[in-house]
Amino acid sequence: MKVARLVGGCRLAGGCRLVATRWVAAGLAAAELVAAGLLGGFGGCSVARADVRVWESTRSDEEDPTQHRYLDLWALAQPGWVVRLADDEVGAGEGGPWLQRARLGLRGQIAWWALLHTELEFLPTPAPTDIYLDLKPHAAAQVRVGQFRVPFLATARFHERDIGFLDRPLYVPLRNERPYLAPFSPEGSSRGVELRDMGVMVHGQIGDPTPGLRLPVLEYALAAFLGGGANQDNNADDALGYAARLRLHILGVPSSDRYEGEWARGDRVHVAVGGGVFANCGQSGFYERGTTFDAEVRAFGVYASGSLLWVRNSFADGHGLADALNYDEACSEQASIERTSGDGSAADPLASTDFVSRGAHFQVQYLLPHMLFPVPRQWLEVLTRFDWVDPNSPFDSGAPVLGGDSTTPGYMRPTAFLSAQNAPTVWRLTFGLNWFPTAEPNLRLGINYQFARQTESILIEGERLSKLRNDRLWLQLTGSL
Repeated sequence: MKVARLVGGCRLAGGCRLVATRWVAAGLAAAELVAAGLLGGFGGCSVARADVRVWESTRSDEEDPTQHRYLDLWALAQPGWVVRLADDEVGAGEGGPWLQRARLGLRGQIAWWALLHTELEFLPTPAPTDIYLDLKPHAAAQVRVGQFRVPFLATARFHERDIGFLDRPLYVPLRNERPYLAPFSPEGSSRGVELRDMGVMVHGQIGDPTPGLRLPVLEYALAAFLGGGANQDNNADDALGYAARLRLHILGVPSSDRYEGEWARGDRVHVAVGGGVFANCGQSGFYERGTTFDAEVRAFGVYASGSLLWVRNSFADGHGLADALNYDEACSEQASIERTSGDGSAADPLASTDFVSRGAHFQVQYLLPHMLFPVPRQWLEVLTRFDWVDPNSPFDSGAPVLGGDSTTPGYMRPTAFLSAQNAPTVWRLTFGLNWFPTAEPNLRLGINYQFARQTESILIEGERLSKLRNDRLWLQLTGSL
């Protein structure tokens, strides 16, 4: 017998399940979920996956996964408080209360081979983040269509609710904070949407990803996208962006792989290495191509990861691959002149026309064992990270990876700390704590102290300034329902 029903409740671990037989309005369901999560965490059972199931269809007389369909409602909120310890010349703005993200979404299985995922970000104005359909006829061959995180950077694997620190590494845009690195800060990023674009992706896993197995598993992803960033469906240059990524789990796939942290406290060592390439004719008018390499280790509550990023930005003239990708017109020098001045007189004198952008990070997180944090049904994690970004250095054919310096032809000294065209090189050291009051990843209170300094002087009103302070103390609550 086939059973279809509307339910408004949440599933809890330990055999608990709350089910209502009527449609529950989204606001009431969210409130019910918060209460269930808190009671589950501090009372009799802990939250396993705190989604509100609003629709479900299954067979009650037999166990057939292909007949199981459902639709879940979920939410994410990240309120916090920022204390800024920055020099006035940085232009970082005032501190105070800050709501970094507020999202509402639906996800569900509409057929055994089709999964739907939608998200709406409400800050600073409502805009879609993820909205895609996953077609999964086989684990090794899946297709994603819609708006999703571009498969290039390692950090893009993690949803914003699952990252360990309060922000991503320096080379990734942050709303109203980091406008540089054009390939990763398109128009959509100013509306709180990170690392996303519209397109199609073929992806999958080769090998058995069942947690506990110690066999290698290879993940791959190949994507073609419009190249304008999130919520930009007008492909004016008629050229697509492309990205490809490989990741090898050497010792099997850990159960905590979706999290940037070893929150499952596994008792085995897991190692993964990965890398990616991408190319795009970006909104900046440059032919952007880059590569990245990364690695991570998980074991006994410890999570460590690191990555390297290199991107070259230039006009497409004279590059064979750019011609093959149809970038030769939209990302040519002549197109830049026409776009910048309108009358064809000159391009933007403040922008470099052939430069490299680089970034790197290394981080370590440790979920303290009960011996060091003897509080029942709670977790405490300590974190530290070093990250670095060089948004703009002139390309030097003699040192293509490292780029040029102030003596290289074409070098332009930055004129603003947070410039989108030419920001200075910056390094940062972050120390943090995460407290999980319910011993589950979906609710945590984090505090980060970020110590940031520039290594490249900037020129403001004829005065050269260096070692400007841009420190920040950041407290944030992350609640994923």
